[in-house]
Amino acid sequence: MIKLLIFDFDGLLVDSEPIYVNSNKRFLAENGIKDFSIVDRLFGMRAEEAFALMKSELNLQGTVEELMNARNEYILDDFEQGKLKLMPNLTEVLDILKNKFSLSIGSSSKKILLDKALALNKFDHYFSEIVCGDDVVYGKPQPDIFLKVAEKFKLNPSECLVLEDAPNGILAAKRAGMMTIAIPNEHTKNLTFPDPDFIVNNLKEALVILENINDTDMIIKP
Repeated sequence: MIKLLIFDFDGLLVDSEPIYVNSNKRFLAENGIKDFSIVDRLFGMRAEEAFALMKSELNLQGTVEELMNARNEYILDDFEQGKLKLMPNLTEVLDILKNKFSLSIGSSSKKILLDKALALNKFDHYFSEIVCGDDVVYGKPQPDIFLKVAEKFKLNPSECLVLEDAPNGILAAKRAGMMTIAIPNEHTKNLTFPDPDFIVNNLKEALVILENINDTDMIIKP
């Protein structure tokens, strides 16, 4: 029986991917990089790992921490300017789900960014626990973030379901032994997802599945 829903944050609860993508490109451009193809490989990755990858492959100067902090300034500025939007029907869906499951967030984002986004948009009260990239050694696609969430609720992975917008997140959830629903967004819809249990277009479609997920005759479809 599914008792806990674990939501990714960026690109799933909030439409932050455009902000992240543009901030990454602005950051790379300021460092003399003209080929932005590496940006597509960063979805769902822990920030430290993403910047270690960029530093290594693009020969960026500075420490990973320095590079990451420089990029984060662009993101925080966009957040403050009100550019971060909630995904369609988010609060409507959460209002229904909070009466049926425990709700949590399992995100690779840095705590400073997650806290700012939640504070500005005022919907953190839906979630009993929040685990972010700062809380683990290894981010997605490793399962650590999701396993830490389950541990906080004292639940087995089989009692948890993860909602994700990125292939790395789905892979992390599968490695954790959890059921998965993929909800690709505009930036991830053309990427290959590693066999989620369900794949839907938006949160309202996910709600239809979740309202029946514990029915004994529920059919699992790839």
